Amino acid sequence: MLFSVFNFSIAQNENGPCCKFNHQNFDFLVGEWKVNDASRNQVGAHTIEKIQEGCLLRENGNGIGKIHATVSIFSI
Repeated sequence: MLFSVFNFSIAQNENGPCCKFNHQNFDFLVGEWKVNDASRNQVGAHTIEKIQEGCLLRENGNGIGKIHATVSIFSI
């Protein structure tokens, strides 16, 4: 599967407890993503956003008949 970005935005509290440089390592993932198959047909979509004052990444996605959600944290 191929991932492609079609909208990019970062929403976080710049004064939050997790706004140190290391907590920004995965900011490139934040945004709206299309999931394409090898033929470039869209088979899903994902939204990744920062939550809990920038301490967590939440991903909501759907595709190929499935809906999923994940929450990730960066630990130093």
